[in-house]
Amino acid sequence: MISFFDRLIGGEDRRAPQPFDCYDLHAAVRPQLYDLKLQQGRPVLAVDVDEVVLDFANHLHRFVAERGYHLDRREERLESGLRESPEGPPLAPGEIARLIDAFFRSETRHQELVPQADESLLALSEQYEIVFVTNVPFFARTDRVANLADHGLRFPLIANEGGKGWVLRYLWDHSEGPMAYIDDYDVQLSSCAQHAPSVRRVQFIADELLRSASGRSEHAHHHAEDWAQIRQTLADNLRAAA
Repeated sequence: MISFFDRLIGGEDRRAPQPFDCYDLHAAVRPQLYDLKLQQGRPVLAVDVDEVVLDFANHLHRFVAERGYHLDRREERLESGLRESPEGPPLAPGEIARLIDAFFRSETRHQELVPQADESLLALSEQYEIVFVTNVPFFARTDRVANLADHGLRFPLIANEGGKGWVLRYLWDHSEGPMAYIDDYDVQLSSCAQHAPSVRRVQFIADELLRSASGRSEHAHHHAEDWAQIRQTLADNLRAAA
């Protein structure tokens, strides 16, 4: 096993590409990364999907309402907001898991875009190598790729499970230029900060109610309220790195 801090390059924490065993990756993630081809010398932009590129909270709210449940988007975690009624207690973990599983099985192919996400990503792709890093269930990966392609977003996609930090570390080690990462979820921004600390981190939560409930992640360098702010932040990031 090669030490995590072996072969530092240029005084930074970027390493020469390491064997897969040096990254704590789910077995299903490794072949996706093996097939990934990044154009060297270009900045990399890793982008979460749910609640960043595709509408999730509103869609899930409609989905559970059709089944007689309620989603309170004022809860920091959507799972905590799933209830039998607006005044009722949170659902049992097993019932929550069943609903989320059913959502991804039937709705992944049909999720709508967050406003300005498509035009912003296409514009950013002129400067950045874009990679989607999403915790969509592995069984729904094909539907997610197809759904994004229907919206004109045909960028590589890594379906992950658990913390994304090691995936981001792999991307950092296997690229050469600046790298940025956009996610809505504090836990994932923290995972990035732990394992790939040199990556610039942007928090964006598209749904206003969920954004207000979640607050601002202390692990993000920047916080955005829409894609226009994200584009400006990433432009500033490249200027600062030049």
